[in-house]
Amino acid sequence: MAGQELLRGLDLEAAHDFATQLAVRAGAMLRENAWKRACAPHLSSSASSADPISHDQSYAAEKLHENGALNTREKDSSVDVVTDIDLSVERFVVEEIRKVYPGFDVLAEEAYAAGGSKRYACSELPTWIVDPLDGTVNFTHLFPTVCVSIGLAIGNEPVCGAIYAPLMGAGANLDPVSHLGGMLWSACKGHGAFQSTPDRRHPQTSTLQWLKANIVGSTMPSTADSKRTAGLDGHPRPLRLPINSAPLLRTSSPQIASSTLKGLLLISEWGKDRRPPSDPQSNLTRKANTFWNLTKRSTADEAGQQGGEVHGIRSLGSAALDLVYCASGSVDIMWEGGCWEWDVCAGLAILAEAGGLWTDGNAPSPASALWREDTPLPRGSLGGRRFLCIRPEATPNESTRLAQERIARAVWRNLHHGGLQYEREGVVYPS
Repeated sequence: MAGQELLRGLDLEAAHDFATQLAVRAGAMLRENAWKRACAPHLSSSASSADPISHDQSYAAEKLHENGALNTREKDSSVDVVTDIDLSVERFVVEEIRKVYPGFDVLAEEAYAAGGSKRYACSELPTWIVDPLDGTVNFTHLFPTVCVSIGLAIGNEPVCGAIYAPLMGAGANLDPVSHLGGMLWSACKGHGAFQSTPDRRHPQTSTLQWLKANIVGSTMPSTADSKRTAGLDGHPRPLRLPINSAPLLRTSSPQIASSTLKGLLLISEWGKDRRPPSDPQSNLTRKANTFWNLTKRSTADEAGQQGGEVHGIRSLGSAALDLVYCASGSVDIMWEGGCWEWDVCAGLAILAEAGGLWTDGNAPSPASALWREDTPLPRGSLGGRRFLCIRPEATPNESTRLAQERIARAVWRNLHHGGLQYEREGVVYPS
């Protein structure tokens, strides 16, 4: 109840606009770092000082050499790393949040990782939940699926989110001088979810008012709105999520359970648990076997087991981006384990506003009522570390939720040993 009272007194539109503009500013720091590293092999300290660009680039190359580039360090394993840019972006984002929202809690990845307890303890207070760089391994390789993720939660509910991928999008390039580029996804509870290309010269291009007024399908701005849209001729118009108009189910018959997943696209990550198959707790083994179950033919095999026969499985290296592609409808299913709340808070806010389903990533016990189609599936826990998400439909109707839940149950049936070994103190899981 306290959370709902706080929500009623909060200006969510202002929170959305703050989050989107802060994410774009933080993303510019990532782009600048990527640009310097991309240029470094091609620059020489002997570049002409008469050319200011050459001088700046030469200086950047020298500083990169001096600083050891990213200064990458391992956390829990060789595939769980942190860099200096993670830390500097996090400091910047947290400082900006505390200036504007001094009474709010802030939960940020690297600060949390440095603490001892891993207990989930998101309070009833409005809490900004930040991942300064989701996809750190990708970033170290200059692979473009990286993002800044900034979410706002009240209690266990994400109510606002902004995810900015500075190295992606139409016209994206690494040059920090470029004002256009990168892709932004955002949502605000009760206002919808959007995909856009922000313009750093015009911060209004990431505001909720501008997004809603200029989405594809809306009436073009009138002359009276010229001040609001000045200088934006030819700017890419935002899209309202979802963008995929295909129906979720290829069949409407509840009896054909074996074909429920056929033709659907799933996104998941390999994760950081690299224990060998001999270890019964190995999540890597459970994932690999689940991927096999989901992709094999839907006809029964020699053991009588039916596969999911999904179209394919994708991995982007970023749970936040996995979620926005699920929210957009570009993938049908997102199944993941091992994520923390900073990985998913903003993405879950976007998924919920787009109309997607989010529930627990592990199957319930065989006797659970959750297997019955007349039992609605509960929402998962923000701190549960296990996530199963089903994309929205562009034209939702009374059967959309049933279709989403049927797909979720079909995924559960294909999970190896019922799912992944992730449980956390402070989280109540469905039974």
